[in-house]
Amino acid sequence: MNVLMINSDSGIGSTGRIADDLCHALIKRGHCCLLAYGRKNAGENPDAIRVGSQWDVLWHTLQTRLLDAQGLCSKSATRAFLKEAAKFSPDVIHLHNLHGSYINIPLLFHWLKELNKPVVWTLHDCWPLTGHCTNFTAIGCRRWETGCQSCPQRQAYPKSWLVDRSAQNMALKRRLFTSLDKMTLVPVSQWLSQQAAQSFLGGCERRVIPNGVDRRIFAPTKSDFRARYNLGGKTILLGAASVWSPWKGLSMFNALSARLDETYQIILVGVTQAQKKKLSKKIMTFEHIQDPQELANVYSATDIFLNPSVEESFGLVALEALACGIPVISNSFSANPELITPTCGLVLGDVSAAAFAQAVKKLQINPFKQADCLKRASAFDKEIMLARYLDLYETLYEKAGRLNG
Repeated sequence: MNVLMINSDSGIGSTGRIADDLCHALIKRGHCCLLAYGRKNAGENPDAIRVGSQWDVLWHTLQTRLLDAQGLCSKSATRAFLKEAAKFSPDVIHLHNLHGSYINIPLLFHWLKELNKPVVWTLHDCWPLTGHCTNFTAIGCRRWETGCQSCPQRQAYPKSWLVDRSAQNMALKRRLFTSLDKMTLVPVSQWLSQQAAQSFLGGCERRVIPNGVDRRIFAPTKSDFRARYNLGGKTILLGAASVWSPWKGLSMFNALSARLDETYQIILVGVTQAQKKKLSKKIMTFEHIQDPQELANVYSATDIFLNPSVEESFGLVALEALACGIPVISNSFSANPELITPTCGLVLGDVSAAAFAQAVKKLQINPFKQADCLKRASAFDKEIMLARYLDLYETLYEKAGRLNG
């Protein structure tokens, strides 16, 4: 079986690592995989090819900024890629993030319709459901249910400075994304599946497959992090994000630092230099930690992981903390509650600094057991995720063979 995988990145970021892991798992099982990526490749995957070039990405990004044209550029790059994809002759096509300024959506979906092979599309965020944005929980927007227009998040990723094409984009997505007869949506959470059900994709078959964590890496680790940064005796409160967007809760940590005394240390991972300048001097910050093992060292030195983000289609950083035996304080918005049980963390209905400060003190009085955190994380083991995807590919491949036979 030949599986073509398409994602914005390869081997980097949560979606890039998932795509890379799936490709390796397919090959290990005796199948063939071609991973097409558009932006970054941090893996050592000989079966990965780039769609276009950095120049294509920059030009596509500029067109998005000016004309709200995400997914409508990169025509030459997409045509060249589709020629290579046709030579590969895929039996199953697995789509991940199609936003990222690297591929032309109309050309891709016209090709998929002509190919008439099973398509799996993992929904990592809400972009496939809307005329512009990737998330809408924070502002409570539901325009996407009936048809986007006058987008209140035009300045949010994928940012458009001048034009609002949300209505036209929505109409185009509806036409393209519902044109395939053999497409299975794979939302990464029940919450995201519910959003898809209320969108124009509601008629598509859906199968929820949560993201997985590599428990060989993210596990309780003998960490020297406290010693390195002279944090002995401190209660460490950790927050982490790949991108600290306004809705991830950076301002909450700032306010929380003013409520805590010197016995606490807030640590934030993924903070840019510009964001650091706006944070309290009491907060210790790190830019991106690319080495997963080093990240596991940070988690393992932590007492409590805080996740105030209200826009989480899954919440992988919280899962990584649980896998290192660290309890999590999160909130009741979007997919956050799906990870947290009463034995491994707290789910708050309020994302204020006061609510998080109170929850921290409550958890210190009645701490959770490391074993319970680890047990919860075991339900989301990466090998479980990979096996479910492989079974889905093989089921769709066999079904298509029966229909064509």
